[in-house]
Amino acid sequence: PRIVNCVFEHNTAYALGGAIFATYYSEPLIQNCRFDGNFADYYGQGGAIFAENGAAPTIEDCTFTSNIASDGSAIWGNLAADVIVRRSTFWNNGNKVITMGEDSQVLVENSILAFNTGSAVSCFANGIIWVQCSNIFGNPGGNWTGCITGLDGILGNMEANPLMCNPAGGDYTLHAASPCAPDNSGSCGLIGAWPVGCWNIITVADDGSGDYPTIQDAVDAAVGDGTEIIELLDGIYRGIGNFDVDYLGKALTIRSQSGNPEACILNRGSWSVARGFIFQSGEGPGSVLEGVMVKGGNQDQGGAVLIDGAGPTIRDCLFELNEANYGGAIAATLGATDTLTITGSTFRGNLNLGVYGAGGGALNTWGGAVDVSDCVFQDNSTTSDQAGSGAGGAVYLSNSAATFRNCTFARNTSMTYGGAIVFYHPYDSLLLSNCTLSGNSAPIGSGILIEDSVIDVQNSIIAFGQQGAAVRCLETNGSASVNFSCSNIYGNAGGDWVGCSAGQLGISGNISADPQFCDAEHYDFSLTASSPCAPFSPPNQYCELVGAWPVGCDYGPAITAIADVGGDQGRRVRVN
Repeated sequence: PRIVNCVFEHNTAYALGGAIFATYYSEPLIQNCRFDGNFADYYGQGGAIFAENGAAPTIEDCTFTSNIASDGSAIWGNLAADVIVRRSTFWNNGNKVITMGEDSQVLVENSILAFNTGSAVSCFANGIIWVQCSNIFGNPGGNWTGCITGLDGILGNMEANPLMCNPAGGDYTLHAASPCAPDNSGSCGLIGAWPVGCWNIITVADDGSGDYPTIQDAVDAAVGDGTEIIELLDGIYRGIGNFDVDYLGKALTIRSQSGNPEACILNRGSWSVARGFIFQSGEGPGSVLEGVMVKGGNQDQGGAVLIDGAGPTIRDCLFELNEANYGGAIAATLGATDTLTITGSTFRGNLNLGVYGAGGGALNTWGGAVDVSDCVFQDNSTTSDQAGSGAGGAVYLSNSAATFRNCTFARNTSMTYGGAIVFYHPYDSLLLSNCTLSGNSAPIGSGILIEDSVIDVQNSIIAFGQQGAAVRCLETNGSASVNFSCSNIYGNAGGDWVGCSAGQLGISGNISADPQFCDAEHYDFSLTASSPCAPFSPPNQYCELVGAWPVGCDYGPAITAIADVGGDQGRRVRVN
């Protein structure tokens, strides 16, 4: 049967299943239901739902509150039950919220088990509980214990306050800063049965007329428990308190109210030395910078943003015309457990001066992990031409695990190594996936320079490098190599499948063909319908999309000039 949009409230069973009893291979689908205050008496198994003898209930988008039983206060399975729980919220239930008994199993996905009165789960007699993309927190009898020990921190699982809006009042929606909200949970999406439903908004205006006169004043006053959003009204922010803004270790979001970074700008103006933001007190992913532009910043490290011993989240921002000796826009020194996450942001025209041998026209990192997705790095550069200086026209990574997904690197320039990216020093957890590199330039490695590192490049384009081979590997203190699959290297001035890329053309879906961008001259790197990089297109008919951009036009490369060949009475023309 299908049970949808129902409320089960204050029901009592003498022994098993206060609200629902499923047995003998039944397969009920239970969706968008509320289970509140149900009770299994006597044997006390399955305060809300009991499943046995091969029953296989699927439970989706449901809420379980204040259900009571001695075993499985919300759900109990026994005798080969096979249960699935998706996108559900469990709050204030009794002990052993989910219990699996003899030869039974449950898969718990995208669910919250928080602030129940006993332990979160229990298993016995070969019972199994699988958990992924779920948050188990605040259960006094134990969170990630017993049969789910070791699952915290992997498969998208977490142990963090879910920040429900008002659960005591029956409101189980999430605060915008909740780690279970789709914007904050990585690839897991929404965790729990309820969407975002509340915010603590603090406003700041460039003329000082908001709740606080400056951005720093708002940060200083914030509690920093992850429930606050400092919204910046559109305008141009300058002066003390609106530059060098320190997050002070607080979990909060600073974002533009409009969501348009080009309308919400931190501009250094006449200040000789100033940057936008500072993360230096152990900030984590709950410290968020979103939808703002930092323009014209100038510092020794990180012209726009400095990160030191922290792992914040930066999304949908624009960094333009910033400069520094380390990381023209962002410089990050990360601890071993720090992850810097950057999504949906554009780095344009930033400059690394490279005075002290560092690099990264846009981004420079050391240590930790870096996760970059859906970003554009355009016209960034380094200026130093000294040996070992100014490497990485856009990005310079040292001792950092790194993943770049769906990113574009266009016309970045280094005067030494790595026109777009430098991966430096021993790390083998490096991935470039569905990225487009076009028109970058460096004497050594117009696209990528790899030194003492190993990197996987998947479904990516490296094309039209203006100087140097597409990829270059250097081995100074260890091995350096690159493994390509479903990738296209084409038209690079210093060579395509050469050096450490040699021998990989024609295998694993790798090709060398004009990617047929719609209008690369104007930074449109979407593909023509006939592009060999379009999904499942010859000669890579077994590969999905290659590059960061899908098909965006149904014509071939633009014709830029038509000229008469001459001497043949107008029968032939030259087309470019």
